[in-house]
Parts: sequence; structure tokens; C-alpha cells
Amino acid sequence: MTGDAMGTAILPPDRFFAQQGQHRLRVLVVAAQPFAEARPLDLRREWADLERALRDGAVPVSLARLNPPTLAGLERALRRCQQAGVAPHVLHFAGHGEPRKLLFEDELGGEAWVDRGEVERVLKGTGVRALLLNACHSASLGTIGFAQKLVEAKAVEAAIGHEVPVGDADALAFSRVFYQRLAVGESVFSGFVDGREAMASPEARAAVRIEGEGRFKLEAAGTSAEVRTADGRPERFVVAGAARFFGRAREAVEIGGWIADGEVRAVAITGMGGIGKSSLARQVAERHAWRFPGGVVEATARLIFEAPTAAALLGQAAVGLRRPQTAGATALVQDLLAHAGEAPTLFLFDNLEDLAGEELERLLRFAELVPPGSKVLLTLRPAPEALGGWAWLRALPLVRGLSGPAAVDYALHLGRGKGQDLDRPPPGVAGGATVAAWLASATAGHPKMLELAVGLLATRGLDAARAALPEEAPGAETVELAQAAIQKALEELFRHTFDRLDAAGQAVARVLPLLPTGSVTDAEGAALLAAVEEVEAAEAAARFAAGAEACVKAGLLARAGDVLRFHPTVDQYVRQHLPLAGEAAKRGFGALVDRAVRYVAAHRAEYPTMSRRIDHVLGLFEQAWGLGDTPLRAPVVQAVGALGYYLQAAGRWAVYEAWRPRLAADEETPAARSSRLYRDALHAFNRGQPGEARRLLGEVIRTKEELGDHRGRAASLHELASIEFEQGKPGEARRLLGESIRLFEELGNHQGRAASLHELARIESAQGKPGEARRLLGESIRIKEELGDHRGRGASLHVLATIESAQGNPGEARRLLGESIRIKEELGDHRGRAASLVMLGQLRFAEGERAEGLAQVREAARMVGGEVVPWTGAGPGARGRPRAARAGGWPGGPGRAHRRADGRRGRRVSVAHREWAGPAGGRHGRPAGRPGGRGRGRGRGSAAGCGPARPGRQLPHRRPGADSPGRRRGG
Repeated sequence: MTGDAMGTAILPPDRFFAQQGQHRLRVLVVAAQPFAEARPLDLRREWADLERALRDGAVPVSLARLNPPTLAGLERALRRCQQAGVAPHVLHFAGHGEPRKLLFEDELGGEAWVDRGEVERVLKGTGVRALLLNACHSASLGTIGFAQKLVEAKAVEAAIGHEVPVGDADALAFSRVFYQRLAVGESVFSGFVDGREAMASPEARAAVRIEGEGRFKLEAAGTSAEVRTADGRPERFVVAGAARFFGRAREAVEIGGWIADGEVRAVAITGMGGIGKSSLARQVAERHAWRFPGGVVEATARLIFEAPTAAALLGQAAVGLRRPQTAGATALVQDLLAHAGEAPTLFLFDNLEDLAGEELERLLRFAELVPPGSKVLLTLRPAPEALGGWAWLRALPLVRGLSGPAAVDYALHLGRGKGQDLDRPPPGVAGGATVAAWLASATAGHPKMLELAVGLLATRGLDAARAALPEEAPGAETVELAQAAIQKALEELFRHTFDRLDAAGQAVARVLPLLPTGSVTDAEGAALLAAVEEVEAAEAAARFAAGAEACVKAGLLARAGDVLRFHPTVDQYVRQHLPLAGEAAKRGFGALVDRAVRYVAAHRAEYPTMSRRIDHVLGLFEQAWGLGDTPLRAPVVQAVGALGYYLQAAGRWAVYEAWRPRLAADEETPAARSSRLYRDALHAFNRGQPGEARRLLGEVIRTKEELGDHRGRAASLHELASIEFEQGKPGEARRLLGESIRLFEELGNHQGRAASLHELARIESAQGKPGEARRLLGESIRIKEELGDHRGRGASLHVLATIESAQGNPGEARRLLGESIRIKEELGDHRGRAASLVMLGQLRFAEGERAEGLAQVREAARMVGGEVVPWTGAGPGARGRPRAARAGGWPGGPGRAHRRADGRRGRRVSVAHREWAGPAGGRHGRPAGRPGGRGRGRGRGSAAGCGPARPGRQLPHRRPGADSPGRRRGG
């Protein structure tokens, strides 16, 4: 087949419609279901049902589906159809909607909300006569709905939509009759009336509305009753799979990005049995089939009855692509590569865990040779060494089940398929959790476990159990049935896997329940095994390495660098079937806690490092505390005390509140007590209690003076000054900072002096003394440069840039921000870099470089997991300025409300003054809750280097870091 002939394997709508002739009803279908964690639609079924309904109606229709269902694709298709003189008579949209927008997809399968103005622009002048919106709220009565707006704008002559959601059966009944009437020459309005009458539900009939007169009718009905379709996929599409796909949105979009990447030739999806590798691969293959006119073909090792080989899998692929039979593996490979060279082709090789190592390597060598544009998808349980070292291959391990909402939706879907109503709580069980939610939680969202559990519940008779229990009776029997189903599902899923493990693999599996979170490092695992088995460290390290490798190959663990992760169902099975003896468990747990204590001591000031393992460490400490009065408690309390700054700066209020009474019980010395009070003072101020914070800091300062701890006293004066300034007492703040600077100078503590100079500069700038602020910041920057404190220098450069911007020197501000961004990039300080990028983007936006400025704000938002929203800062020149936002409120607006500890609404407080201006007079903020700075918007000498906050921002806590005068002294 030539390249030109192969190119016709996917017909675009314009060429398809042109082939069918003029006297047929032309319908272009946009069916959009982006990958998402909830709300899955069955659009494959909708397409099939629509096609079947039209065939049953014996009417002449040409039905084309747009792939991919993107706005750009729709615009391109409509323009080409218009140029060819075959504009679709009806545009049929199926998907999610809101009164003013529709949910399309992007090219990777992600969500792309499109407002009605964009749809109007794309439709206008294309010749489309009618629009059918099978989407919720597309004809809302509460506002000018989507359908009404498009008709008023003359984008289409008539538009039909739903005021509220309509069931699938009613929607399909309407579509069948509507298109039948149009195809035989009746008007759009007549089709609407008859289609509405075909709907069974009175509520559905009332919800469907038409806008416009609907006079359009086909000039001459076709003589052929044949329904011809083009679904936007290649002719050679051989992939199994379910129509509805649950969860895995992030993973699906990530793989889609690799599929679109010209440098990537193969993608491997790995994970334990039943975790959903094949479903994910098939869904990605179907969503991206439009990229592969050469065909999409699946070959699975499960269909090979003898020992599977690479040649056998390639033979399956050749059959699916209808290639002529060739003799010998070499000729087969050459033929498939020639086919993939004529037109891009996607090969999906599934269930490769039974493939021998050398055979897998042969398959990977084939993947390496596929021509540009063609791709290979692999699924297998282990992540063997063969997958490493290939620059053109990307691997995605699945180590978690479906997310909560997706798992519940999947359980409900499975229940409906087996005639089970899982959307109600078990009778008599308090709390309101449905059976579906209970199953999703108990199986940790493992798809295969859910399938087995729902199947076993149906077999055991959940309905019978409900009928036997009166409403007021406890639901023990129902819960017991569910638990029994889950136990059986666990055993069925894992028993063969664990039987295949060698002694080292079983030893590693047995220690997994000692871990509070589903991960362990190699060093931690070796120490754990050494304690449990009472062997030397070197022997334990070797045994753990071998056992971990066996567990990885079995799909029980997945490796990410030096961290091994496991699914909660693995832990659940091990606890029940491979229990660890009591004394061995105690020894192992003690070793874990000891390592965690030492980890905190070594890394407590390295916040990026701490953040990677903090949940694991806190989980161990919580478990150790729960054991009662043991020797583990004392070191744990000391370690948590050392983490006080981190916990508050990271916004872990609940954790800190839980540990406060435990820390207070450990007051052995005045120094320890003053350290705790210092942390409590910052905590009180953050919780909106400035009076309490002043009182506590006053007590700390007196204690430090009595102990002769001048360094601690200077740091506390620094903190008290910040509070006084925020409470509207700049004179008192200056006095306290002056005393702090004097003490630091006498002690030779240049780091503390630089931090206090930085804070004093902030106050001077806010009080309208930019010249003095510049001088103080210049001195602070000089000291930090001499000390090699690059993080603190980046912080002060950022703040100096805000001053220059406010004083009308945007060029100098941009230079300073550029240097600050460079430093933060070298340090890997992504949050600090994001904040400086936001400010630089705002400057460029204000100076007319709108596209460049907005791009930098968007880049910053991506770095902290946020989005771009309209600027709401106060001050001249602020209107229309972009800003970045994220969950947690970065950067928030002036006086942003927050929930206080007592549950009442309050106002966040900040050390920033209203005259502390950002670029062009606007307010500038910094990332919220970034460990290591003065926090949620402070423009002080924070380790982040992020600039001044708007008023109303929360006072974050000082970490013992680059700009903290109290670092390494515990308060």
C-alpha cells in the first residue's frame, strides 16, 4: 500500500461528505469525554446507538465523527467542509455542558472548557444549519443559555439543548426520530416536535428546548436509505476495551503527551496484577487512534498458549494489520517496519510479564526501529532492567488504585451490571456511607479487587441480606458479607503471586505492614530487615535488595529512584496471610523510628529534602506515641519539637495542634520550654491571636535574658518587631529591630544581622522611605554574598525589585528579578522562582508585553500546581493584571478571609503594610505555605526570596533557614 493510499485510512469529514453526494443528510458528531476522575460518559455506546437508530430508521444519512474532539479540530473541519461545498447540515455535540460553556477535549485527551463566544466564532459563516446539544444545561432558562445565544448571534438557524440533564434512553430516542424526520425532508422544528414526543419521560420532554424557527429542511430526500459512517479512526483498528473509562486522568494525559512527543518511540505501563494497565493502554490507544492512519493493533501474550515470544506477538500484529504472511522472524519485522514507515502505526503489546527476558529485549529492539511517528505501547507487571537505559522509552508505574470518586463510580457501574444497588448505606449502619463507597475504601480503589468483591457480593446475595434485616437492626450481616467478599478477592488476587516469591521476597513482603505509608527507601528497608532478622547490616542490605527485586518483578512493589512503593491492598493481604512475630515487629519498628529521628536531626533545616519524607516520618512518630510509655517516646518528642518550625511553615496546623500537649509534657529545662513558647507564639499569631503572641514572646525574651542566650533573645526581638509592625506600631518595631541588630552585631552573627536588616528595610519602605530601604537591603545583600547565602541573597534581590518597581524603575526591577530567578533556579527553589516569575510577568504585562507577561505568570502557576486568574490586587495600575493562584490561596488578595481555629470566619493578618507596593503600584504576593519563608506572602528576608505580601496575608513561621535570625538554635 502506498503512502497516499494509506493516508485515506482516516477520512476527514470534508472528504467523507464529498464522497456521499449532495442529497443525503450530513451530520457531524463531536463526542467529547475528556479524561477525568469523575463523571464518565459512555460516548462509544452513544455513537453506536445513534448509528443503529438511524439504520433502523432506513433513512439516507452520512454520519461523521470528529477526532480528536477539539475546538481547533472542529474549526478546521468546518472550514474545509465549507470550501468543499459539503457543510454539515447538523452539528451534534455530545458531552458535558454548562449554561455558558461546553467541555471539549484537548489533543492529549484533557479537559478544555470552551465558552459560547468561541463556539459562535467557529460556527459563524460555515453553513451549519442546526445545532443539537446533547449536553446538560445547554438550554438553561435561568440565563441566556448556550442555544439561545448562538441563534441570536446567527451562528446557526436553530439550536436544540437541554435545560437539565436528560437520561441516555430519552436522549437517544429523541435523536433517532429527529434525524429520521430530517432525512426524509421534514423541517428541523418538525423533527424536534416528533423527537420530543418519542421521549418516555415527561420530565425529559419538558427539559428539551429549541431556539430559532427551525425551518430548514433537506431540499430532496435521498433515494438510498443506507447510513454511511466515518468514526475518525483508521480502518485497521484492532483494540479491545470497555467503552466507559474510570479515573486515571493524570496518567492518561501524561501518556498522551509521550504519544505526541516525536522523541519517544515506546511507552511501558507497569504495575501489579489487576491494577488497570491494560484498560489504560487500550483507552489511550483509542483516544489517539486519529494520529495513526496506518492502523492501531493489539497483540497480547495471553493468546499465546505456548511460551510467548516476540515473534509470536509480532505475528499477531501482522494479522491485525492484514499484512501478507511472511516466512521467518526477520522478514516479519521488516514487513511491519515497512508498513509503519508508509503511515504512522500504533502497536499495543499487552500482558508481557510472561515474556522471557531475552524475548522482551527483542520486542524492545523492534520498538527502537519503528519509524518516526509510529509508537509502541507495552504493559507488564514487573519493571525489569530491560526497560532502563533507553532514551526513547518512557515508563509509567501504576502503584495506586483509582481515586476515591472514580472508585465509587466504578463500583456503582459494576453493581448495576450485576443487578446490585450499591448506592445506599447498608441497613442500620450509621454514617451514611454507601456500600459502593465502603467497597472503594476497603479495596483502596484496586479495580480488579472491586470487580471480584462486587461479583462475590452478588453471588452471596446482598439483596437477600437487606430483606432479612429490619431497618432498625444493625447491619452486621451486610458488612460481614462485604468483608468476606473482600477477603476472598484478596486471596484470589494475591495467593499465586506470593507463592511464587522466594525466601528473600517473602521476607521483604512480611515487613511491609510496619511501614505507616506505602513506601520505603532501600537504606530504610535494609535497616528494617537487619533489626527484624537480627543479622549484620551488610547481609541485610543484600537480602533486602534481592527480596525487593523479587517483589518488583512480581508487581507487588514499584520503584521510583531509591523509593519503593506498594499498593495498600498488598499491605492488607500481608497482614492477614504473612504475619510477623511480635518481638520481631517491635525490633523492626524501633529501627524505623530510630532512623526517622536521625533523619530529622540531619535534615530539619533542609525543607525540600524533609518534604519528600515528612508524611512517612510523622506516621512513624504517631505510631510510636500510640504504643504508650516506651523508650521510643523521648526521642520522638525531641524530633517533633525540632520540626515545629517546619510544621507551622508548611501549614500543618492539625499536626502541630495534636503534638503541642505532648511537647509541653516534655519540659525538662527552661531552654526547652522557651523554645516551645517561641513556636507557640508564632502559632498564635498565625491563628489570629496577636495579643497572645506578644505575651508569649515577652516571656521568651525574659527567659533568654536570664539564661544569657543573647542569640535567642535577638531572634525573639526580631519576631516581636514583625508583630508590632503588623499591629500598626512601626516605631516600636524599629526600636526592637535596632536592638536585635545590635545584639547580632555584638555576637558576630552576620546571618541574623542580615535578616534583621532585611526586615527593617521592609518597614522603612512601607513608611515611605525607599532610599533608606535600598541602603539597608544593599547591606543585607552584601553580607549574604560574603557568607555564600545564595538563598537569602535571592530573597533580598526580589524585595529590592519591588522597591524599584514602586519607585518607577521597571528596568532595574526586571534586572534584579532576573538575577533572583537565576539564583533560585540554581538552588532548585521552585516556589521562590515561581513567585519572582509572577512579579516579572506582572511587570511585563503592565509595560505592554501582555503575551510574554501572561506566559510567565502561567509558567509560575504550573510550577506550584495553580492556574491563572484575573488580577484582584489593589492600587493604581492594578486593573487587568494577571496573577497566579493555587489551592491554598497563593497569592491571595487583600484581607483574604480564612477559617480560624475556633471555626469562625476571620481575616488573615500580615506583616505587610498597604503602602508596600508591588509592580506599578499593585500588591505582590508569594506562594502560600512554602516551608522556609516568613510565609504566605511576606516580603521579608525569607528563604524563598518571594516578595512582599498584600495586606491581610497570614504571618507565616520562620524556618531555621537562610534569613532566619533564630536558625539552628531551637527558638
